Amino acid sequence: MNIPAAFPVPKPWTMGGSAARPRLKYDRSLICMGIVMLIVMIVVTSVLTLIYLRTQAEARVALTTQNLAKSLVLTFDGILDAVDVALQASSDEIARQNGAARPDGEEIDRFLARQQQRLAGAPALRGADASGAMVYGVAPDAPAVNVADRPYFSALRDAPPVGLYVSPPTISRTSHKWVWSFARRIDNSDASFGGVMLGVLDVEQIERIMAKINLDSGGSIVLRSAGFEAIAGRMGTRAAFPLRVGDTALSPELRAALRNDARRGTYATARSVLSDAAHTFSYERSSKYGFYVWVGEANAIAMVEWQRQVWVITGLTLAFALLAFSFLLLMGRAWRRQARDLDAIEQSQLSLREAQEIADIGSLTYSFHNGSWKSSDIFDAIVGIGEGYPRDLKHLLRFIGRKERIAVQRYVKSAVMIEQPFDSEQMLVRRSDGKRRWVHARGKVCIDAEQVQTLVCTIQDITERKKSEDEIRRLAYYDGLTELPNRRLLRDRVCAVMASSRAYARHGAVLLIDLDDFKTLNDTKGHDKGDLLLKAVGRRLLDCMRETDTVARLGGDEFVVLVGDLPGDPGEARRHAAAVGEKLRAALSRPFDLDGYQYAGTPSVGISLFSGEELSLDELAKRADTAMYQAKAAGRNTVRFFDPDMQAAAAARVALETDLRQAIAEQQFQLHYQVQIDAAGRPTGAEVLLRWVHPVRGMVSPAQFIPLAEASGLILPLGQWVLETACAQLAAWAGDPFAGNLSLAVNVSACQFDQPEFIDLVLAALDRSGANPHLLKLELTEGSLLENTDAMIATMSALKRAGVGFSLDDFGTGYSSLSYLKRLPLDQLKIDQSFVRDLLTDANDVAIVRTIVALGQSLGMDVIAEGVETDAQRACLEAAGCHAFQGYLFGRPLPLACFEQSLRGPA
Repeated sequence: MNIPAAFPVPKPWTMGGSAARPRLKYDRSLICMGIVMLIVMIVVTSVLTLIYLRTQAEARVALTTQNLAKSLVLTFDGILDAVDVALQASSDEIARQNGAARPDGEEIDRFLARQQQRLAGAPALRGADASGAMVYGVAPDAPAVNVADRPYFSALRDAPPVGLYVSPPTISRTSHKWVWSFARRIDNSDASFGGVMLGVLDVEQIERIMAKINLDSGGSIVLRSAGFEAIAGRMGTRAAFPLRVGDTALSPELRAALRNDARRGTYATARSVLSDAAHTFSYERSSKYGFYVWVGEANAIAMVEWQRQVWVITGLTLAFALLAFSFLLLMGRAWRRQARDLDAIEQSQLSLREAQEIADIGSLTYSFHNGSWKSSDIFDAIVGIGEGYPRDLKHLLRFIGRKERIAVQRYVKSAVMIEQPFDSEQMLVRRSDGKRRWVHARGKVCIDAEQVQTLVCTIQDITERKKSEDEIRRLAYYDGLTELPNRRLLRDRVCAVMASSRAYARHGAVLLIDLDDFKTLNDTKGHDKGDLLLKAVGRRLLDCMRETDTVARLGGDEFVVLVGDLPGDPGEARRHAAAVGEKLRAALSRPFDLDGYQYAGTPSVGISLFSGEELSLDELAKRADTAMYQAKAAGRNTVRFFDPDMQAAAAARVALETDLRQAIAEQQFQLHYQVQIDAAGRPTGAEVLLRWVHPVRGMVSPAQFIPLAEASGLILPLGQWVLETACAQLAAWAGDPFAGNLSLAVNVSACQFDQPEFIDLVLAALDRSGANPHLLKLELTEGSLLENTDAMIATMSALKRAGVGFSLDDFGTGYSSLSYLKRLPLDQLKIDQSFVRDLLTDANDVAIVRTIVALGQSLGMDVIAEGVETDAQRACLEAAGCHAFQGYLFGRPLPLACFEQSLRGPA
C-alpha cells in the first residue's frame, strides 16, 4: 500500500472476513436446498435491512433536530449577547449620570436610542430607577409604570453580583403582550443600587425569527425559559401554535430525559403536548443564559421514506420467494436486487449531501492508496477552488497551515483505532486566493474490506462566528469610543501589576486624569467635538506611555493610566510617578485640532501609589479620584498625590452626609427664632434659623451641614421642611396677643428657588397651614439672583401677588447691580453683620451703611441691620437712618418655647 510521506501511518487495524459463494450443482436436491437457503437468506437480509434503515432514519431525525436545536441556541445566544452588551453600556451610562448632581434624562434617552439602533430596533431598552419607576426610554406621554414587584428587580437589587438577569415570559405592563425580558443592575457611584436596565423582546419578534426557519410539515420549534415556561414556538403546518405562552406542561418522557441530562438530549414520545401523534424531540440548553430550545419532528412524517422501503423490501422478498423456484428467474431477481441496492446507496449519499448543504458543511475524502482526494461543492467554496484544481496531496497541503498540518499528521500517525476521530474546534486554512478562513474540521480514518485506508474529513466555515466572538470580547473589554481598555480589562491588569509589585518589591501607580471644563466644550460645540477630543486624548496618552503601561477610559472625560515597575524606594517611586504625571499634564495641555477647531484645555491629575497592598481597582481609583479633586481645588492643570488626610476628610464628609440623610428621615432638626425689633424696641418679627441636634454629635453647626446639604441636593427636602414648619407656626400664632402680628423670615437657597414648582410648593404650604401669606418673608442672597434674573423676577412677582414678602439677605457682600436691583420686587434690604461689626472703628463701613439705607429708601424698601450686639452699634445705625435691628443685643436665636416666653416678658 502506497502511503505518502506527509501522512506516515502505522500498520492499520482491520476487520477481516470474506463472503462464501454458493456453488451451483446440477443435482436437483442441491438446487432445491440452495433455493431454500437463498429464500431464508433473503428474508433475514430484508429484516436486517429494514432494522438498519429504520435505525438510520431515526438517527437522521435525531441528528437533524439536534443540529437545528444547537443552531437556534447559538442564534438566541448571539441575540442575548448583543442585548447584554447594550444593557451593560446603558447601565454604565446611567450610573455615570447618577454620579452627577442631576442626571440628564434626555441624554440618557438619546444614549438608549443609539443602543437601540445598534440592536436593529429590537429589543426595546428601558430603565427604571431605584424605586422601580420606569424613567428612561419611555415616551413622554406614556402611562407611569413601576417594576419594583418584578422578580428581576428584587434579584438585582438584593444580589449585586448578578449579571444579566433573564426573566421568564411575562405580560408587559405597557404593551399588554407577552414579552421576554432581560435586566441588568444599575450601580450608583457609591456601589449602591441605582435601578435596573431592561431589555424587552416581544414574543411576536421571536416568532418572526423562528419563521425564517424551514420546517417540514411535522416539524416544530419551542423556546422555553430556564424554568421551562413556554416563550414562543412554531409548527410547520399550523398558523397558530397550540402551546400557550407561559405553559410549563412537560411530557413524562421529557422529564425522564432532563433527569438524565439537563443540558441536551433526544427523546421519543408517543404523545406530545403539541399533538396526539408520536414525535422525536431534541432539546438544547444555552450554557450562557439557561433557556431551552426544543426541535421536534413527527415520526409519521420522518418515517414516510422508511415505510415506503418496508413495502418495497417486503414486496421484493415475496417476489424472490415466489420466483426463486426457477433458476433463471432467481438470477434475474438477483441482478435487480443488486441494482436496487445501488440505488439505495446513491439515495443515501444524496441525502447525506443534502444534510451537509443544510448545515453548510463541506466534506473531503483522501485515499492513502493513490494519494488523490475528492471534495464536495461546499468544501470547494470554503477553500476557494475551481473545477480544474489538481487533486493531489501537494495541492491539498497548501490549504493547511504548518501548525494545523502537524496536528493532522500526529492524528493520522496515531489513528490505529477507528473509534478515535480527529476534531479541531478551530483550524486556519488558506484559500487559493490567499485569504484565510477559520474552519471547524473533523476527520476519521476508515478501512475497507481490502485494507485500503481513506481519510474522511468535514469542515464548516466559522469565520463569521469567530469574528462575532472577537467583536463581543472587544465590546466587553474595550471602550467603544476610544478603543482603550475599559474598567473590566483595567481591573485584570491592575491585579497583574499588583501581583508583580508584591513579587519583586516594586511600586505601581494609578494616575486618574480628568479634563478640565470638558462639559463646557460639549455644551458649546456639541458632543461630536467632545468625542473627537476624547479620541485625541486617548491617542496622546498612548504616545506618552510605554507599551507595558495601560491607558484606559473609565467613562466620560476620565482616563486612567496604570504604571508598573516603579522603584522599590517610596521616594524614588513618588518622583518617577510625579514625572509621569507632569509629562501627561504637559502633553494634554497642548492644543488639539478637533476637525478644524483649535481647542486648548488642561487636565487635573491625581496619583495613587501602591506596593504589596491588596487593593481593588475601585479603592485605587477612589484614592486617585480624591487626589484629582485636590488638584482641581488647587486651581486645576496640576498634579496631586493621594495622602491619608484626604481620605479621612472625604470619609468624614461621607459620614456626615449619611447622618444628614438619616436626620431628615428622623426629623432631628429644630427651628430657633431670633427676634427683629423696630426703633421703639417693639418686636416686629423673627428670623427662623435651622438647628441640627444629632443624637451622638450633639448640636451640629449650620456652617458644617448647610454647605453639605447644598452640594448633595438635600437642601431641597430640608428647605421644604423649614418652610412648612414656619407656615404652621404662623398659623399657630394667629390670634396670639404677643406673636399674632409677627412676621417670619425664612432663608431660601438658590437650589430651592430654581425649582420649576417652587411657587406651587410655597402656596401649598400656606394653604395647608392656613397661615397669613403677608406675614411670610422669604430671604434670598445676592448670589442666587445673579443667574437667570428674568425667571427669578417672574417667580418673585407671582408669590408677591399672593402676599409673600421678600428680603435681600447679606446685602452689600456680593456683586449688587442697580440695573437688576430696581427690577426686583423686594420689600427689604438686610445690612450684613460684617458692616455692622466695625461701624465704630471703620469710617468706610459707616459710609456703606448710609449708602445702603439711602438706596433702600429711594427704592421704597425697608432696611434692617443684622448682627447688632452693642448699644453703640445701634446708636450709630439709627444715626445713619436704619431703624430696624436684629442681633444678640435684643436676643439670641431661641427654641420656640423660650422665644414665646421672651415675648411675654419675665414670668
